[in-house]
Amino acid sequence: MIFKRKKVERPKNRLGLALFKYDSIWNTDLHKIMESIRLKKSINSARADVIIDDVFYKLDAIAEDISRENFKTDYRSDKTRDTILEVFGDLKALLTLLRSNSFDFTNPVLDTSGIKLSLIVEARQSLKKKMKDIESDYQ
Repeated sequence: MIFKRKKVERPKNRLGLALFKYDSIWNTDLHKIMESIRLKKSINSARADVIIDDVFYKLDAIAEDISRENFKTDYRSDKTRDTILEVFGDLKALLTLLRSNSFDFTNPVLDTSGIKLSLIVEARQSLKKKMKDIESDYQ
């Protein structure tokens, strides 16, 4: 019982569920791409394009699920939703920038990609604090 693996349950709160899905996308689909960005390694463009298309589809589905039309909530949760959608937008902008430059890190346009990546990670950490403030079951 001491070494039993902790079971991760899906959150009941919709915003918590959105972050849970975002984290699973980040940890499964985007992990290798983000590591390559951080290390400024070259990436297979064709394979990355397929992964990015899938990620965009998943992020759009999550954003639609927590949109103002589909999910009515209080003021604090509304601010958290806006922050979540902002993080999604920043991630999409970064991936679009990388895709448009064919993941070529010798291009000076992509010099700021590491900084943008760290800003996205930092925004996720601030979301963790906001989710605690609204007493979500997932941070």
